[in-house]
Amino acid sequence: MSFCLLLSADVPLPEVHPSQEYPLHIDLDRGTVEDGGADDNFSLWPFPEAELYTSQSHAMELECHLWTPGRARLLQEYIRQRLQETSQVCLWAVWLSGCPEEERPILKTATVDVDALTVEDFRQLAEVSPFPDRNHDRPTHYCLRIVRSGGGT
Repeated sequence: MSFCLLLSADVPLPEVHPSQEYPLHIDLDRGTVEDGGADDNFSLWPFPEAELYTSQSHAMELECHLWTPGRARLLQEYIRQRLQETSQVCLWAVWLSGCPEEERPILKTATVDVDALTVEDFRQLAEVSPFPDRNHDRPTHYCLRIVRSGGGT
């Protein structure tokens, strides 16, 4: 079981791969991630279990180890392009587990215009806790619904 970032929409979402390989070093003892200073890479690849987490028909898993202004701008542009074909794209932070029906995840949602997205929005979503309520065994899933200017709620 793990926490995962997903991008979902009702239109196909193209895969994204970094333009080049970057070094990645994760030091669990110090709690640091080093990526060679890259500011322009993230990956999106198909997430076939979309129907378990969203009612939208297409989902991609998002891999990004550190949020930087460059990465946020690239993802924002990717989302802006998708919003030319659909009214909303959702960015999810979900706990990957097969929860029994009586333990369905708690869902927290927010809506933001694509032009108002910030690096901090991406960073906050990537750092949320799947179990923010220590008194609850149910995970919390977070959905940031991203709409185009003048788009729906």
